[in-house]
Amino acid sequence: IPEGMPVVATLALAAGTRRMVKEGALIRELAAVETLGCTTVICSDKTGTLTENQMLVTDLILPERHLKVTGQGYEPRGEILENGAKVPFSEDKFLMTLLHTGALCNDARLEKHDGESSWHIHGDPTEGAILTAARKLGIEHEQINRDNPRIFELPFDLQRKRMSSIHRNDKGEIFSCTKGSPGTILGLAKYVATADGIRSLSDEDRKWFAEKNDELAGRGLRVLAVGMATLHERQHTYEAEDIERNLTLLGLIGMADQARAGAAEAVASCRDAGIRVIMVTGDQPATAAAIAKTLKILDDESSSKVFTGSQLEAMSDLQLAHALKDAQVLARVNPELKLKVVKTLQNEGEIVAMTGDGVNDAPALRQADIGVAMGLSGTALAREASKMVITDDNFASIVKAVAEGRVIYANIRQAIAYLLTASFSSVFAVFGTVLAGEGNQFSPLLLLWLNLIMHIFPGLAVVLQPAPKKIMSQPPRNSKENLLSTRIQIQIAIRSLVVAINVLISMFFARKMEFASVSTIGFAVLSLSLLLQALSWSMAQRGARLSQLKSLCNRPMMINMAASVFLLVLAIYYKPLQLILGTAVLAEYEVVFVLAASMISFFANEIIQILIKVKK
Repeated sequence: IPEGMPVVATLALAAGTRRMVKEGALIRELAAVETLGCTTVICSDKTGTLTENQMLVTDLILPERHLKVTGQGYEPRGEILENGAKVPFSEDKFLMTLLHTGALCNDARLEKHDGESSWHIHGDPTEGAILTAARKLGIEHEQINRDNPRIFELPFDLQRKRMSSIHRNDKGEIFSCTKGSPGTILGLAKYVATADGIRSLSDEDRKWFAEKNDELAGRGLRVLAVGMATLHERQHTYEAEDIERNLTLLGLIGMADQARAGAAEAVASCRDAGIRVIMVTGDQPATAAAIAKTLKILDDESSSKVFTGSQLEAMSDLQLAHALKDAQVLARVNPELKLKVVKTLQNEGEIVAMTGDGVNDAPALRQADIGVAMGLSGTALAREASKMVITDDNFASIVKAVAEGRVIYANIRQAIAYLLTASFSSVFAVFGTVLAGEGNQFSPLLLLWLNLIMHIFPGLAVVLQPAPKKIMSQPPRNSKENLLSTRIQIQIAIRSLVVAINVLISMFFARKMEFASVSTIGFAVLSLSLLLQALSWSMAQRGARLSQLKSLCNRPMMINMAASVFLLVLAIYYKPLQLILGTAVLAEYEVVFVLAASMISFFANEIIQILIKVKK
């Protein structure tokens, strides 16, 4: 058993996880590193992971009116345009009411402190975008809250798909403000605010807003509907069914959330690596599908691969498993359904990575093979339930972590294969000399020094290799396969025998040529042959040929090989060590002989590997 194995494996994990941290992925459980390389499905949130999560109001829909909003980010500067002309919004009562109500039903804050160059929000980006649009019309959140203090709130939840707040104005009147899913609000609204006053919401009105909702969602916008209602001033308790009925619909607000830079490339990388990406979002299907097409998760012919939460919940276990085999976008999904999706995929043999950020996501994160929590927007409970935390909330960081997980596992496997090759080569060489009647030519101290040279440093050179260029063009590793496959075991045996036989032949010729120290020749040939085996195993991992040796001349390889050669030279030419190890100084022609013999075993092994591949 190679004693360098624990050191090499530990260092590989430490070095790999350090590289992951630089790429924005923090591993909370080292065992997750192995699982990363097996990942077959990534279920990723849309907002903030595949997109920037920097919402910007771009469209406002009023009865028979479609307004455009200009501006960038959270800077409250821009214009409201209708048919290309600037709207005098100070005179537009219904436009002001729409954004006034959206700003009241809001828990975010838009701020710019002294000395800061840009505006920023505290709270949900969707709500921050509404505050920004309202401020463009001169509506200041702090002022309207003072004028209309909040006396009660019904927070947003995924079942109701809306949020309501209750306020009292300066006249003592109590009213509610509601914002949420257009489908939900349209279903609750009975009235609509128009230029002619408040009137009953007609079928034509519903059709107008429904078509506009589909239009905006089809452009990938997040769409919210806003409504309000007057409440009875004597009402002391507030239930959803009481305050969210008889709503007056004020309009729709459309917000853009751009895809993250590099997200489309990361999705393409997953596809090349045989990893399926499923977008999971609370948005409506049209919005999710539009973003998915931008990211190339969906193509124009894949609308059948979009499922809603209500569709999935109505399916039997068998139907759900069948649907998830083709699913690429899951819309209107709640945390409970996330957990069911993960379990179903796992039952189908998939290795699942699932992202999440909320408290309710914790069960799904804990159930997933790789639970991925968001470091910026995620809750403490979500991070505790996860195996990996993405510090920048970026989907591309997940993909980089998967690639790094593949590299770490492959490096550890190749290093262990090398270490076993070194051990068996030494055993076969010693056994061969005894079998030939020469006695043991390698003293115990010489073998210990050989272990120091050939186990630690070359092993480190293998595990510190960077990622091969084609690491993400290979399918995921089967999680049930052995660390050392049958093919690798056969290679270990062949390589060990070739090195040992070469050492025995070299010692035979050294004796015939009457070299000064046969044991020193054997020791040197074995050491250098094994050093070249470290190079050969690294070549095998990277799929490199002899003509591509230059690609392996990287810093870790050169430093560790130099350290091994230095220790070998020290053992032969440093007199105190000569006395301890029983070595002798080699003449120049003996050094040439050692170098030639070592290269013979290297090329012999490479030729055998080529012949095996050709035969296959």
